[in-house]
Amino acid sequence: MLKVNSLDQKLDPRALDLISKPINKFHSNASVVANIKELMILDWEVNLSHTRREGNANADFLAKLGSNNDNKMNIWNFPPKDFKSLLLFNSTRMLHPRP
Repeated sequence: MLKVNSLDQKLDPRALDLISKPINKFHSNASVVANIKELMILDWEVNLSHTRREGNANADFLAKLGSNNDNKMNIWNFPPKDFKSLLLFNSTRMLHPRP
């Protein structure tokens, strides 16, 4: 079993704001925020920092892909076709692909 003892997560400003402040029980994602906060108090180091959406294009792509999918979980043997270019740009440290 893989043991993770630290997590460095980059978030857009809205997500960072939601997680950093007390939970608004009327927010549409209140249960998700509560789950994240529960995970953060476990025995590990969690660092949250701000990033612009362009700097987090991989996560943005996967979030959009997940929101358009009815499956609870997907496991790919290879990256989705449109995701490959983002991985390439990420590996070359470019912020985002240019049209």
